[in-house]
Amino acid sequence: MKEINPSDPKWFAFIGDRKIDVPQQVVRAELLIHLANLPKGTKLVRDYDSQNDAVLGDEGEVDLGIGNVFRIATPCENPVTPPCDSLPKLAFAVNDRVEVTTRRDHEAEAFRLWFGIEATSQLVRDYEGPADRKIKKLETIMYGDGPVFTTACCEKATLEIATPRGMFTGEFAHGTTVAQVIEAVIKAKKLTEGDLFDLVRDGKVLGKAQTLAELKIWCHAEFDLVATGAGV
Repeated sequence: MKEINPSDPKWFAFIGDRKIDVPQQVVRAELLIHLANLPKGTKLVRDYDSQNDAVLGDEGEVDLGIGNVFRIATPCENPVTPPCDSLPKLAFAVNDRVEVTTRRDHEAEAFRLWFGIEATSQLVRDYEGPADRKIKKLETIMYGDGPVFTTACCEKATLEIATPRGMFTGEFAHGTTVAQVIEAVIKAKKLTEGDLFDLVRDGKVLGKAQTLAELKIWCHAEFDLVATGAGV
């Protein structure tokens, strides 16, 4: 087994409706059996969306990137090859809650709805080291990038703002007004202070007196900074 890299995402196997944390994406079948506290000689079956699941060998390597949902083989089951159109089941976990699907890609907003994540919580992909990564609102979550997530309270909102002088990224308290955000961006990007700018989101100019909380922006949002009257 290779040395654990702090920059690697965390992985787990879902065996018989139990979440089994594993040290890396590719592990030996016998280690899965050991970590699941199953008797020696137990055979695992990778679960597909068909009747023809794949029985694993006792000592072979198991790539959880293919699929991480397993069940315990019955005594009469023999190794089979699932049909080409069969999809392996995939388990995602948020704060140790597990949900199973066959889909590998999920829009972040749909993923949050799936797990019932509140708007005031930040979704974070869990890594072996301390440098976990925040999931952006418009990001596509890919199973192969790691299936383990946690949530954290968004004490500030991270804003990414496209400006005439490039991208601005900054953190703001939820009580910050749109006008204060614009002021901070003008200063940071050294824009001409005499010029007037609007903050635009999804083609809509935001009222300068509105706060991020009033706009229900808790964790992350993307905007455009445009000259007033320029149109969007």
